[in-house]
Amino acid sequence: MPDKHYVGEVGTELVVRCGRDLTGAASLKLSVKRPDGSVVEWTAEQAYQRKDSIRYITKPGDFTVPGEYQLQSKVYLNGWLGKGKTTKFLIYNRFE
Repeated sequence: MPDKHYVGEVGTELVVRCGRDLTGAASLKLSVKRPDGSVVEWTAEQAYQRKDSIRYITKPGDFTVPGEYQLQSKVYLNGWLGKGKTTKFLIYNRFE
């Protein structure tokens, strides 16, 4: 990822390492808490050539407000549902 990301950005690849082999996972998601307090889930997929990671490509509407975003993986695998460590990153207004 570049050093800075902006409101309205589309096509950014987010890759999250989960620390275990995710082959056969029934569900791979990212829970996202936006700066305005709203929480959304983005459906992810297993990262290419990384059995322990998931990836998500941002779409229109994902980065809607500037500020700190919190991201957490959510995996359902062989009867186990778990969440990963929370990652934080900033989204800036355009032209900052």
